[in-house]
Amino acid sequence: MRKILFTIMLFITATELSAQIVQLTACQQRDLEKKAIEKVETFQKNCQIVADTHRTYSEKTCKDGIIDVALEDFMEDARIEITNFDGSVQKPKAIRRYLLNLALLSRNRYREISITWVNCAMSTNFVPDPNRKEWYVGEVKIIQRFSAITKEFRKVEDSVERITKVYAKRHEILANNKWVTYWDVMLGDIAAKTIE
Repeated sequence: MRKILFTIMLFITATELSAQIVQLTACQQRDLEKKAIEKVETFQKNCQIVADTHRTYSEKTCKDGIIDVALEDFMEDARIEITNFDGSVQKPKAIRRYLLNLALLSRNRYREISITWVNCAMSTNFVPDPNRKEWYVGEVKIIQRFSAITKEFRKVEDSVERITKVYAKRHEILANNKWVTYWDVMLGDIAAKTIE
């Protein structure tokens, strides 16, 4: 019985510690910045894989396929803005819908698609999120370039500035009689603006 009570108390303590919002140190900011940039770059790589015309549609869309793996890095309610070639911005859509559409484009409309990115960097530091208790939020800015060859051999290109919200949540667990801190880092909404 004592062991059960001790385990319950440890769980409650760990939960309470993870819920505390504290000012981040410069070292914590740097670590979270690195993780945030890695997550955004991983999403760009996943977009390129989903757009790859040499991969099968089922490989991208099956259970535990490329799209499912890409979604593991996102908050459940995350949405993305899409730009049209005329520079207008579409209504935001769920990340899954965006990736499914990208997979369809690579199958039905284009012979070849290239998605590249440059200048991936934090645009705002992590701060406590007023809308999500226990979470910190920051933003990563990136320039994404879309280039494709249509089925009719016409080349289309687009450059978009994307700003991705990135969320981080602090947890502490007891390991070898020491409290160890770790962070969950997840991607959120992605805004888009066509670059002239």
